[in-house]
Amino acid sequence: MGQGSHILIQNRTDQDWICFHNHKYQMDGWKFPKKIEAGTEVRVYVEFCEGVFKDEHDDGGEVKYRFASDTDETPSRYIEFAATFKHDRDVYVKLVDVPSKPEALNKTIDLGWRHDGSMPFALYGSKGNYFPIDPGNWMQATMDAIGEYTLKEIAIPGSHDAGMYKRNGHTLFGEDCNTLTQTLSIGGQLANGSRYFDIRPVISGDQYYTGHYTKAIKMTWQGANGESVSDIIKEVNEFTSKRKELIILNLSHDYNADVGNASYRHFNEEEWTGLFGQLSKINGLLHSEANDLTHVKLNDLLADGSKVIVVTEKLDKSQLGKYYRKGFFTSSEFNVYNKYADTNSVSQMMADQIKKMKEHRAAYFLLSWTLTQSHREAATCFLFPSDSILDLAKTANANLYRAFDEISGSLYPNIVYIDKFDSPLALSLVLYINALVCDN
Repeated sequence: MGQGSHILIQNRTDQDWICFHNHKYQMDGWKFPKKIEAGTEVRVYVEFCEGVFKDEHDDGGEVKYRFASDTDETPSRYIEFAATFKHDRDVYVKLVDVPSKPEALNKTIDLGWRHDGSMPFALYGSKGNYFPIDPGNWMQATMDAIGEYTLKEIAIPGSHDAGMYKRNGHTLFGEDCNTLTQTLSIGGQLANGSRYFDIRPVISGDQYYTGHYTKAIKMTWQGANGESVSDIIKEVNEFTSKRKELIILNLSHDYNADVGNASYRHFNEEEWTGLFGQLSKINGLLHSEANDLTHVKLNDLLADGSKVIVVTEKLDKSQLGKYYRKGFFTSSEFNVYNKYADTNSVSQMMADQIKKMKEHRAAYFLLSWTLTQSHREAATCFLFPSDSILDLAKTANANLYRAFDEISGSLYPNIVYIDKFDSPLALSLVLYINALVCDN
């Protein structure tokens, strides 16, 4: 038995895909369907062979699909899924003369390899104009379909504890394994499709960072700083300068870590004002008088380019002062239902979140597909690496496909929220949801 993973294939075109070629060598898992119907998604298990007396570098397979309208026995235009093991395991998709505009698509899309995970691929379009979605440009690419819908009517992907992809200073017990929730910067998460970011600002060394801190024992705070606010501003501005996308930064869990480990406190008015001053350097901050931004159409929000919304939890408009509604909004203008399951069990987390989604379908609902370390895991994960937050995230993300079966055109989350946002996996679920909404 060797390493295995799943390819999550979405056929969001107007044609069935028909298999006309399927070959494998030394692959223990390679069961592609004979047909992938239009508007459906399939999950295909792929496993490399690592048996005794077999050279794993010989492992490989390829399967080719033609469009149903093309009846040629040896079609010249097709979609190919392939696996190789040259220097490492790899899965990729080839688009060969796929009809598109203004010209046919000929490109290779590397899906990489995620052991015990999922690797998403989707193809969109109709009437001979087919295209894969660029995760960094997915809103603009699907605007013809979703533009006249409000945020409350569609879904977007989100990143939990978004700034914690590296440590920039930490307490005695603030290790990678119990503080890091991401593997990419905010810019990297944006490129993979995330549009809602959980930003937890802290003050450390008179500078603003993101942070992940917990009151571990009485009068003692433990944790670490993550990405700096100045770096986040640079990355957001670089991203929006080339695109037409909506970004939401949600501020919560603020702490001043310069006042002593036993005395961490929330920001005072001066400290909030200093943070707002820095964040006001973000380009494209949305100015709006809307009482509920989730009920504004996407076309209106993005009428003149990319926009950024900064939401402040537990602050009122008087505390926002001159910044109020000039890019900065209270949670009453962007009210999200966000209640995590607080468990390290996938089955318990899933049951909890699906139950809450059904009970709060009228709310702007955040599906928190995240696992939480137990107290023992948080305290000892530096001895047991498989107990880290990122390992729990890997397990949660590998099971995100299970949410597909719980979702319909009338029951779905508005934010799909994960740790370890290092692939378009959450986006694949979001695009599925939005297609359901538009088809209703």
